[in-house]
Amino acid sequence: MKVYIGFSVHTGSLISKAIQVVEDSKFSHVYIRKVSKYGEYVYQASSLAVNFTNINIFKAHNTIIEEYEFELPDDKHDKLITFFIKYAGAGYETKSLFKILAFIIAKRLGCDLKLKGEGTQKFICSELGAFFCEEILDISIDSDLDFTTPKMLNSVVRAHGIQII
Repeated sequence: MKVYIGFSVHTGSLISKAIQVVEDSKFSHVYIRKVSKYGEYVYQASSLAVNFTNINIFKAHNTIIEEYEFELPDDKHDKLITFFIKYAGAGYETKSLFKILAFIIAKRLGCDLKLKGEGTQKFICSELGAFFCEEILDISIDSDLDFTTPKMLNSVVRAHGIQII
């Protein structure tokens, strides 16, 4: 069974553009894509919650920059579906997004900004992607998940997945 982790840009979004500028990156969003007998969908933390969306609706509002394929053994299918269902509808952690931006800006200015994660079951896109890597793909993430940025996660995903886009 294949799953994909992708990196994209939300078209026309100022926050998306700010993330790109601050991170010096071509992308600003992380998503998980799955193809099933019921269709192709994206699982992501966006807007106000963790959600599913049809791939065509996703592509209408996002430009996919990179995507990586992962092969999951069949015995992980139930764990994957349980993960998707368990966190669907979980809140979007807007505070973490602004904390990450502040942390990156402070680092660029030579300041050592100490921030603490919220430890809640709310997510931003890269945090959800990092959590997915640890829980489903058994890929260790060395940073605090609350402060994992799309660019940080990209380097981990690139090292373990097969790039298809």
